[in-house]
Amino acid sequence: MNTKTLAAGTVVMAAVSSLYGQASSMDSPSTPAWLSKTFGETLPKALTDGKFSLNARLRYEHADQVGLKAADAFTVRTRFGFTTAPVNGFQAMIEGENTRVIGPRVNYNDTQGNNIGHTVVADPELTEINRAWVGYSNWDTTLKAGRQRIIHDGARFLGNVGWRQAEQTFDAVSLVNKSVENLTVNYSYLFNVKRIDSSNRDTDTHAINLSYTGLPIGKLTAYAYLIEFPNGPVAVRNQSSHTYGVSLTGSRPLSDDFKLSYLAEAAIQSEGRESALNYQAEYYHLTLGGAFKQFSLEAGYEVLGTDNNVGFYTPLATLAKWNGWADAFLLATPGTGLRDAYLSGTVKLPFGMPLNVTYHHYSADIGGSDLGEELNVTLTKKLNSNFSVLARYAWFNSSTAARPDRDKFWAQVDFNF
Repeated sequence: MNTKTLAAGTVVMAAVSSLYGQASSMDSPSTPAWLSKTFGETLPKALTDGKFSLNARLRYEHADQVGLKAADAFTVRTRFGFTTAPVNGFQAMIEGENTRVIGPRVNYNDTQGNNIGHTVVADPELTEINRAWVGYSNWDTTLKAGRQRIIHDGARFLGNVGWRQAEQTFDAVSLVNKSVENLTVNYSYLFNVKRIDSSNRDTDTHAINLSYTGLPIGKLTAYAYLIEFPNGPVAVRNQSSHTYGVSLTGSRPLSDDFKLSYLAEAAIQSEGRESALNYQAEYYHLTLGGAFKQFSLEAGYEVLGTDNNVGFYTPLATLAKWNGWADAFLLATPGTGLRDAYLSGTVKLPFGMPLNVTYHHYSADIGGSDLGEELNVTLTKKLNSNFSVLARYAWFNSSTAARPDRDKFWAQVDFNF
């Protein structure tokens, strides 16, 4: 052993001995009481009373789009996290996420430049930190800083894209305040978007959402999403937009067996400061539904408007939830805008299996030309408190060459603990 190694070892042993001596004397009279309590009681209790979480999703997806080879993706996604118990209002959470392909890796376009000739299945292999935040709760207020999941309302403008194997989360500071009765104030400042392909997108976004539940007719919500993308290609920067809107949602029982539900929403959007575009587009969404025993039916009409051949942008939304599961309109609203008239029905089958069938008819907002139709079917079953299974099918019949015909099928098993 040379002299430098011996000297280094002596220093390390001395440091360890010093730390051990400090730790062993933590309860000595010279140690401040708050320090002794913090390291001797509070922090250990935050860890021992914390909660581990585990989610695993095994999925098979078949996707077949005209002009491309059919895709078959068999993937498994796991998330493992730990959330500390609250300590004087403070709390922390960390969660890792991993997606792996089972079987052949050459039969689907994973959005990473692999198998370009196949239909896209946006579930690439990845390992990443999905969430990592610290928070503080007090005075009817919760403040979080770090990578977190943020979902506003139905995730039409801000959501986590929870349908894909890797979800969308945000590096952000968020605040939720409920100090005024019936009023919830949501504010988030987003500075990075961790996307479903594990890429990161710089942003400078303010998201404001105020909801009031004190009205007899339902929940009134007002929102502003001031989205800016300061870096990246022109197409990305042009998605910078300022959106202001209001919505009313509610339900009302008309008898012991029948309940009416409704939604009315309107918004207006213009370009952000990082955008080179010049436009002002409108958004409308109306739904009317009813539930009778094990049956429910809903009719809806959603309009994403356009101006100067620029369609209404929703770059931070849970897009897979809207305008059909076949993803025909996933990447961008057409320059002519989009009208989505849909009818959705659900029946609760025996053994606790809800079956949902939804039909969409799409047309342009400008000119009203036919853009296609789509049928969505999903069947779910919750096996117990931990396991659930799902089967889903989407069929899209196009009326334009710009959006080819396609169909998709999913079968999956979810485990939550």
